[in-house]
Amino acid sequence: MKHSISHLSIPVFILAILLCWSSSANSSALDDRILVLPLVCNPDFELDAEDLWRTVLHGYMEGTSNIEVIPMEKVIEAMEGDTLRYDLLAFGEAMEWGQRLDADFVIMGEALGTEVSLQRMDPWTGESFGPYSAEDPLVAVRKLEIERWVYGRKLLSPPTDYHPPQIVDASDTITAWIHENGEYPPDAIISLKGCVANVAVTVSPEGVPIDIRIHHVDPEGYEFERAIAKALWSMRFEPAMIGDKVVHGMWISTVYISPTM
Repeated sequence: MKHSISHLSIPVFILAILLCWSSSANSSALDDRILVLPLVCNPDFELDAEDLWRTVLHGYMEGTSNIEVIPMEKVIEAMEGDTLRYDLLAFGEAMEWGQRLDADFVIMGEALGTEVSLQRMDPWTGESFGPYSAEDPLVAVRKLEIERWVYGRKLLSPPTDYHPPQIVDASDTITAWIHENGEYPPDAIISLKGCVANVAVTVSPEGVPIDIRIHHVDPEGYEFERAIAKALWSMRFEPAMIGDKVVHGMWISTVYISPTM
């Protein structure tokens, strides 16, 4: 006996496939959703509570990889504008806020004396990590998130034994890739226009690009950014090292794209 899918069941069938695909895509997302709670700050600390909170948020947003930070504005809105009426060092409160804002991890902290102390907690299991302390709030973030800190960004100077990532192939690989894959902007190739651009690639410990930023492209208006980004995503790197340990790092360079090979 032959079986067929009726016209009415086709949309349902397609919807089921899309739902499965969506679920699979979401479950494989790499980014952890981080809630940084307002920090408790003693009056003698050099930063006030709001500036300290902003500094720690900035450290997470600009210094780490594979992290989605819940914006300060959303946290303030959820707390109805009053961040002082809660015990922000109580694990029960932190778990409640983490679950309410659908966070994977909650960051709690306080400034005592001259140091900032931070710890990370899973709001769904109650497991915690830390605390880690430092006089510089950004150093405290780096200590707490040592496995996800990206060395080479301008937030903090890297250790003296830090070695940045290196592209595996020759320095002209980007130009070669763009030509070989037909990605040179058509208007630029017709007028024999080359390009200079500053690039910053975040490289994982596996030597794979995980973030690409392209700045100061000259000339503008030819879509060189798109071609350069495609080339960089295809590259593989020797990862950054601190001593004999591989870490996240930045490959920063000025690239020159030539209209001829």
